[in-house]
Parts: sequence; C-alpha cells; structure tokens
Amino acid sequence: MDCFSEMAEQYTALLGSRMHIQMDREVAHALCNEVYILRFLKQRGAAHPKELSDLLTVSTARMAVILNGLERKGLIARTRDAADSRQKTVAITEAGFSSLEKRYRRLLAFFAESFRALGEKDAREFLRLYEKLAQISAQRIAHDG
Repeated sequence: MDCFSEMAEQYTALLGSRMHIQMDREVAHALCNEVYILRFLKQRGAAHPKELSDLLTVSTARMAVILNGLERKGLIARTRDAADSRQKTVAITEAGFSSLEKRYRRLLAFFAESFRALGEKDAREFLRLYEKLAQISAQRIAHDG
C-alpha cells in the first residue's frame, strides 16, 4: 500500500471517529447517511432506529425513510428486539457488508487521489491539521457540555 492510500485510510478513520463534530456531520450528510449507518451496524452488530437517528442527528421520520431504502436494497434487516418485543432492531446483512466494502474502497480511492494531487507534504499537513481541529472541537464540546 502506498503512502497516499495509508493517508486515505487515516482520513476515513478520522471522519468515522469524529461524527460528533459538526464539520464531520456535514461531510457525513454529503457522502451518504447510508454508509455511516452501515459502518455503525458493522461495528456494533445491531441498533435501535432511535439510536441511529440520534447518531446522525436526523429526525426519526427521516431515519425511517433511510432505513426503508436500505431494507428495500437488502442491506439491512429489521427484527423484533429480544428484550422488548415492542421494539425493532436493525442489523446489517451480508449484502450490506458487501456494499459497504465496495463503497469504502471507492471512498479510499477518492481520498488517495485527492491526497496524491495535494502531494505528500501537503496531504500529511492536512491530516495533521484536521486531527488538531478535531481535538480542539472535541475539547470545546466537552467544555460546553
């Protein structure tokens, strides 16, 4: 793997790990809420729709629309919650894993090409500054409560 692909992975990890920062939420909306839902479900295993709504700061009605689309595509499955049969949980399917992997590879390729266009020095500086900004934002959010 070349340095630009490594930087693309680093940047993607930064985006995924900083969802609570407003700037990253905007990027998440621009890239696709579906990808972030699938990534979350891949890491978590299953979740309630309300958790996903809170994660992406979208209304429960909007989340229902997104989940309906994912379910129609066969990327998620909804089942009754074993602990509370009134609730449903959402889990990623094998097709969802496959779709996520394809989308992730395209995203990495996009970022790698962007970093290649910047050049190694500027790309590394961008990542350094982006991480610093994320830390500053996290500190501000923690301070503001």
